Amino acid sequence: MKAYFDKMKPGDTIEIWKAQKPLFLAWGAKEYIAQGGQLEFSNDYEQLKKL
Repeated sequence: MKAYFDKMKPGDTIEIWKAQKPLFLAWGAKEYIAQGGQLEFSNDYEQLKKL
């Protein structure tokens, strides 16, 4: 997951619930953010945005 998030460009967004495994994606994003990754969840947790 880290490599996937690292390849994203600032401003890129992901629709979480359209992913093949949305819970895995959300969990991976949470871990990535906890390790200092520059991602942000939308207010409704339906999207991820690279900062």
